[in-house]
Amino acid sequence: MEPQTFHDHVKELRRRLLWVIIALSASSTLVYVYRLKFISVLSKPISTPLYYTSPLGGFNLAIKISTIFGLILALPFIVYNVVKFIEPALPKNLKHSSIFRMLIFSLSLAILGAAFGYFVILPMSLHFFMGYSTGTIKPLISATEYLNYVLNIIITFALLFQ
Repeated sequence: MEPQTFHDHVKELRRRLLWVIIALSASSTLVYVYRLKFISVLSKPISTPLYYTSPLGGFNLAIKISTIFGLILALPFIVYNVVKFIEPALPKNLKHSSIFRMLIFSLSLAILGAAFGYFVILPMSLHFFMGYSTGTIKPLISATEYLNYVLNIIITFALLFQ
């Protein structure tokens, strides 16, 4: 592979960023179409209804879910483009198969961590925190705060398993 000029690197970066933006837009649009299923899955661990507290609350929730899960769906494509962009700077003895195995292993660990956070930690933590409600003190959980809580747990354990 022959050396590229700075202008060539910028052109390649722009081309890869454009493809990443297209992939992110497509995956976010797909999630938006199925947003009610995502909301249903995310709200399954909690037994109380969720509320939004502003006129744009429901819309903001849908956009946030679409963006975050669209990013998660597009992540393999994003990682592929990052690796292909930095590939000329990697050592020549680093084989494509070892890069691919490392990415698959890393993605598998992240998925395992996210699943552990959602299926194990989230229900246990909700049960613990809901134990503080009494006959006179009831939780009024906003959809946005709940989504932030769920995503923080999922992302934390996905990163922790890395």
